Amino acid sequence: MAAYKISGTVYSKIRPILSVSRDARYMVARSYHEKVIDHYENPRNVGSFDKSDQNVGTGLVGAPACGDVMKLQILVDENGKITDAKFKTFGCGSAIASSSLATEWIKGKTVTEANTIKNQDIAKELCLPPVKLHCSNMRVVEKHLRDEVTNRCIEFLDVIINYILYIEQIYSNDIFEKRLKYNQIVYECQDTEVQNYTADFLNQLKPLLRKQLIDQIGFVITTRNENDILRRYLIELHPIIDHSSSKIHPNGNHLLAELDSIFSACLIELMRQMPISPINTTTENDDDNEHEQVRWKLQMRLCRHENKKFEVDETFYEQFKLIDNCLLSLKQIKSVHSERLDIQLMCQNRKQQNQ
Repeated sequence: MAAYKISGTVYSKIRPILSVSRDARYMVARSYHEKVIDHYENPRNVGSFDKSDQNVGTGLVGAPACGDVMKLQILVDENGKITDAKFKTFGCGSAIASSSLATEWIKGKTVTEANTIKNQDIAKELCLPPVKLHCSNMRVVEKHLRDEVTNRCIEFLDVIINYILYIEQIYSNDIFEKRLKYNQIVYECQDTEVQNYTADFLNQLKPLLRKQLIDQIGFVITTRNENDILRRYLIELHPIIDHSSSKIHPNGNHLLAELDSIFSACLIELMRQMPISPINTTTENDDDNEHEQVRWKLQMRLCRHENKKFEVDETFYEQFKLIDNCLLSLKQIKSVHSERLDIQLMCQNRKQQNQ
């Protein structure tokens, strides 16, 4: 009998709660679209990949203060296509549904294509109420945003190097392929030697850029005599960081979209650049030709900080060190200052004899 009384007492206490829960569920069903309910009750692609796998990319975003934290992982093949995606989310139903839908959408896309997906697209698909729109935003921790800014700067340098090769007509147009980047048509050189040389340079440059040790990157066009510079493109990239690595940015998508907009503006100005003329490529035996053979190389310059030693490979630095040259005239192509990046794109030409 005592046990029955205890059970009855417990039931009498939880019965109102059960009733409220049923009413709340009814209200939730009325507030959220059935797509949200479906993804919340049957989330797709929940889980994790091995972070040590070189083909796995991992991102952690969120704002613990408001209760939403998401880990997204992608598996990328050798062609840059996302073959699988996994997520784990701690947050409300809208956050879980947004994460679930995102993993479905990015499968089969390239990383570049996946970056075009906006939080508004996810919110529209799930019919999220305005009060829950923030659940589809990318809230990014500062230390992760720094890495993404660095990666995008390196990607931009790769695009710029290939585009300069194209507009300067250093190689035949036949070895370039068109692609879309920053809403602009760009050209990528398919020569293996060029690709390897550029990739090695950028791989060495990346950690220096992340530590803000790079002042300028140079694309140098010379005659057969490498000290005889015909033209030099100078690119200054200075990522701006917040010294609090744990700071939460409420909408990382906006900051990254701003970077892409800046890179697009720089490309538009570069498109107006005329190639060196009249310069033609000659053969090794054509020494008497009045035109000189064009060559090119990449260079870089370290920032100058007093009492600070740079951890730079000495061989790499000596090979790619950019040296000031008073025989070149300077022209600014584009200069932009933004919340996350200061960038200047300049061009130096060989001065005429009568100058």
